[in-house]
Amino acid sequence: MSATCFDCSRPYGDENGFPDLVIPFWAWVQVSPTGDDAGLLCPSCICKRLHDKKIRCDGAFLSGPIMSVSSSEMSLHRRIENIELAIEGRNNHWGSLLRPAPAPHGEAGKEAPPANHPLTKE
Repeated sequence: MSATCFDCSRPYGDENGFPDLVIPFWAWVQVSPTGDDAGLLCPSCICKRLHDKKIRCDGAFLSGPIMSVSSSEMSLHRRIENIELAIEGRNNHWGSLLRPAPAPHGEAGKEAPPANHPLTKE
C-alpha cells in the first residue's frame, strides 16, 4: 500500500508530481490532517490548508525538480527547529515566544502577535 495525500489521494513520490514541501512545525500542526504532527498532504493541499487558515510561512521543496533552498541551508533550519522544539516542548504554550506569528492575510513580511499570546494581554 503506497502513501497518498489525505485530502486529494494523490500518490506520494516525485514520479507522481508529489515532492516533499517542508514547512515549519508550528504551521504544520495547524494544517495537519490528523490534528497533530502526523499525516501526509501534497504541496497543493498544504497550500490550500494554509490559505484557508490565513497562515503565511516559509517553505522549501526538498525533492522533485525544484530545489528552493540548498540541502545544507535546509539542514541548518531543521536543526534549529529541532533544538527549539526540544527546549520548548511540543505542547508548551510559552513556545510561541520564539516562534514567529503568522502575518495577516495580504500583509507579507509583517508579523502579527497571536490573539492568545500571554505577553500581549492586558
